[in-house]
Amino acid sequence: MLHRSGTITEGSSSNLFLVKDKVLYTHPATNLILNGITRQLVIELAEQHQYSVVEEPFPVEVLEHADEAFITSSSVEITPIKSVKGQLSTTFDVGPVTKDLQAKFKDILPKSN
Repeated sequence: MLHRSGTITEGSSSNLFLVKDKVLYTHPATNLILNGITRQLVIELAEQHQYSVVEEPFPVEVLEHADEAFITSSSVEITPIKSVKGQLSTTFDVGPVTKDLQAKFKDILPKSN
């Protein structure tokens, strides 16, 4: 995870989402992050299925209070984060929101023959 002055921005080649009480949190699409295609699809998908999405900067400390966390990118799609180690260390369950969005994301992908 990358951060600037204690505010989490993104992964090195991915976007970060935290989940708290079934609400998704992600850094807003500014000059500080790459507004990834998968990020945009996940936000649309979440909103279509009645999940609230909050796009706002958040400090590193909120990691301790999140219920779930996942990254998104074209190469890893939606991948759960199970633990964070560094200045702050915490673990996450692969929770119901992450699992639900993974399934819904797979449903919208083109089927290969």
